[in-house]
Amino acid sequence: MKKAIAIIIFGLILVNISTTAFAAFTVPKSLWGKGSLKLTKRTADILEYYFSGGKKGRYAKKQKNILKPMFFVMSPNQRGIGYYMDPHGGNYDMSPNYVGKARTKCKKKSGGQECFVFAKGYTIVWQNGINNRRKLTKKEINAGKTLQILKETGFYGGSIAQTTISTIEDEDKKKAEKKRLKAVKKAEEKKLREKKIAEEKRLKAAKKAEKEKLRKEKNAEKKRLREEKRAAAKAAKDKAKAARDKVKHVIRSAKEKTKADSTETSMAKQLREVNELYQAGVLTEKEFKEAKERIINQ
Repeated sequence: MKKAIAIIIFGLILVNISTTAFAAFTVPKSLWGKGSLKLTKRTADILEYYFSGGKKGRYAKKQKNILKPMFFVMSPNQRGIGYYMDPHGGNYDMSPNYVGKARTKCKKKSGGQECFVFAKGYTIVWQNGINNRRKLTKKEINAGKTLQILKETGFYGGSIAQTTISTIEDEDKKKAEKKRLKAVKKAEEKKLREKKIAEEKRLKAAKKAEKEKLRKEKNAEKKRLREEKRAAAKAAKDKAKAARDKVKHVIRSAKEKTKADSTETSMAKQLREVNELYQAGVLTEKEFKEAKERIINQ
């Protein structure tokens, strides 16, 4: 009984914090309670007091002002409990971070156990796998149905929640697995994209290398043909020069032997030798005629 009175006093201390007009406040989901939770009779009575603005339940009493429920925090072991009811009926100020201060005091009372938000205003936000942010109406509260609703949401007594249906931990595991599979799929897609890009780069490089190879082969073939042509022209030139040199040599030799030749004239001998060269294929027809004319004109 003393403990319950102390908790109520703690709640009233929060109520007495000076308030000013302020916009509606929010409580981050990270501060909402999670997991299976069975309320003791004492905690359930305090919650009935909180939801009714101090007018219903075991601890009910006459209130001078309209008390509007703002938030209710507790530790899972329920040794630490704190709440805030605004005495101005909706004109409230959350700027001093009352939730954070209430959680700090609650943690000390719980023996070091972290405290979380059970209710925000008239809405139960603690996630136990059954409760889906159940909001209590003033009509239900005034009709004394608060404890019944706590049973229906699986928080109190031998209710529907006796078997602890699909806990938040299971849901978190499913979410984590879904997130993991999504990450795996994303990584796999990224890997396939990178593989595709690498293959495209490889094919592009291979195509470029093949093109470069064909270009070099073509240039090499052109160079070979040019060299063959130059070599053939040089060989023809050398052959012509050799033929001319031969003719000159023949003419020179014929001149030297003209005087010594007593049986036939020098001209006839020269003509014969030139003809022999022509017949042997050493001189072309043109070269033969030119040589013949030179001998005759000489």
